[in-house]
Amino acid sequence: MNSSFLFIFIFLFISFISYAQSKRVIDQMYVSFDRARYCVRHLNGTHEIGCQSSTNGNSGRMYMIDNDQEFNSYITNTKIINSFSSFIIVLNVDLFNTYYVDKLMQSLDLKLNGLLLYLKSNLTRPNDFSHDDQCPNNRYSYYLNQTQTINWNPKGTGLFFRSFPFPIMLIDEADDYRQLVTFYQKFNNSKSSPACGLELSTFQNAAHSSQTCMRRNNITHSLIDPQQTFCDPVNGLNIYSKLPQLLTIHPNQRQLKSVILIITPTDSFQMFLKIPGTTGGAQQPATGLIIFFALAHLIGQEQNEFIKQNKEIIFVTLDGDALDYSGSFRFIFDMTNGYFPAGDKNEERIKVEHIHSIIEFQSLSFTENLSVRKLFRNIIYFYYYL
Repeated sequence: MNSSFLFIFIFLFISFISYAQSKRVIDQMYVSFDRARYCVRHLNGTHEIGCQSSTNGNSGRMYMIDNDQEFNSYITNTKIINSFSSFIIVLNVDLFNTYYVDKLMQSLDLKLNGLLLYLKSNLTRPNDFSHDDQCPNNRYSYYLNQTQTINWNPKGTGLFFRSFPFPIMLIDEADDYRQLVTFYQKFNNSKSSPACGLELSTFQNAAHSSQTCMRRNNITHSLIDPQQTFCDPVNGLNIYSKLPQLLTIHPNQRQLKSVILIITPTDSFQMFLKIPGTTGGAQQPATGLIIFFALAHLIGQEQNEFIKQNKEIIFVTLDGDALDYSGSFRFIFDMTNGYFPAGDKNEERIKVEHIHSIIEFQSLSFTENLSVRKLFRNIIYFYYYL
């Protein structure tokens, strides 16, 4: 009995020592960047887009490229490329466009195991950074019927809608950038060994299409194992409100062309997520929302004047329009099928033929010549002359 106890004690003691030693080795070998933003996998009705890593993450030798000269020097250096089996390219975010990405994928082929983009600081953000299409949402709009596409977003790269076989991440903290540079200059800019490598881990279960992924959610592989979640739907909440006085004055029977919709989106478009943390994207809805609520307040104070116009005013916020107009499609679907507005069963549902006009507020571009008072005056003027 004593010998058995001694054996267990020695085994546990040796296991503890081995664990403690391996823990210290790992801490000395690995440095974690927990604040990185990452590109995720998205699915639609036909295919998949975005990025993801392998199950255990993607790793490779770190190579840092800051400008066009360093980029050309790297892709023409066959000696370096042939010396390693895989690379994680640390790329200045200014070079993240279709030209440089396609050039890397063509030159490295399967050796390109991931991209890590960096901002040197929050003050060094690029002047142009749009990875939407040059004609955003053109797949689901009236642009489909046009003989010539209107590319009103000329700086758009369309990288968001491509499917990459490797992970792409972004660091935007100045101290993370300085730490990367320190490691790279200490190990990879010298002939000493070992060299510095990176591992990017953004594994996801999503594959093929939305229909396939949602069907996999409903499959239980075992009576014992809990059901796995392979994908989550991209959804949101549309909110509407009507002027209080109009709720009682207008009869249940609506006239044709009697409803005015005032609309603003509540979401934005972005390629890189950060959880937890801020996730602001391009075309922020804040400006539109401010004008939206200010106008609702002003109209609410002058309801008697607007009632004389014999028009019903409805305020609507749409969630999901940044990605394929999903919020608008649901709103139209509800109107077409008699689901809007919900609530009072005795109230006649609003159809498309009841709509007189639509006013939509979007975000404003950067400008130094913006007068808020003048902007409000133009909005009210526009409304009275509908």
